[in-house]
Amino acid sequence: VPVKLYSGDVVIIGCDEYKDDIGNMPTGLPLINSGQASYCRVNYDWESLLGPGLSYIQTLEPRDKAGILMHFFLDFVRTRDGKIEHAVELVRHYAGETDWIVVDALLGVFDSLEALVRDTKSWAGYLHLVYSTLTPILEKVGWSDANLSGNITFTQGAVIDRLGRLGHSDTCGEARLLFSREQRAGQRLNKSIRPAVYRSVAVTGGQAEKQYFMDLYHSAQRNEEKRMLLTVLGSFTNSQIVQELLDWSMSDDVKLQDRVFLISCLAETGLEGRAMAFKFFKDNFETLS
Repeated sequence: VPVKLYSGDVVIIGCDEYKDDIGNMPTGLPLINSGQASYCRVNYDWESLLGPGLSYIQTLEPRDKAGILMHFFLDFVRTRDGKIEHAVELVRHYAGETDWIVVDALLGVFDSLEALVRDTKSWAGYLHLVYSTLTPILEKVGWSDANLSGNITFTQGAVIDRLGRLGHSDTCGEARLLFSREQRAGQRLNKSIRPAVYRSVAVTGGQAEKQYFMDLYHSAQRNEEKRMLLTVLGSFTNSQIVQELLDWSMSDDVKLQDRVFLISCLAETGLEGRAMAFKFFKDNFETLS
């Protein structure tokens, strides 16, 4: 049942208005459906609640932190209900969160924002927001898996992957250093960060990196490993390499069911990659379909 809660004493349930004296509200954000996760969405009166309740969010359980974030951005992105300064301020309160359920929700929010601002004048501001939010998380989880447990390993890999894809200099530099140690000295990367490091390197990689990953692909025995390496190859942004990979996708080296997967990965690298992948898809539509 959709519920709209105002900061006063009016609760809207469905299409009928139900007035009730909800008494003295607790300090901070009046939370609905505490500890629950479902397809139901709470439509808070963000204008009244978000400002004074922001600091209170940090005291919530991880599942509720994720819920508040998703509820707000469903309203903000899909209905434009809310002010951009509220959105930015809310996201900043999630800097340093390491629980995977919270980080997963945060990355989903960034996905929605990225779709809106990519290739616009707001891109630099978006990058600053992502960097300032995710780098404190990476500082907490680090690059080693020695002291990590449970779903925190998902957080580690996902944050490195996102910062690397978006060109965060420190993250890309560390990824390049770790990759060089593996490539030249045989120091294998930790399993939890290996895909993320590979993809971060591929974003700005050249022919040498491409050949290294191709060799890994050809030597891989498990389908899961091959598919991971396709996501790595699909992260290159160099236009010449992108075209080479598009052409290679039609070879016998790539399984029929993986061809469109690789093409879609290349299409997600940016405006140029999307244009090249779309043209390639059209030119080879009969074969691919």
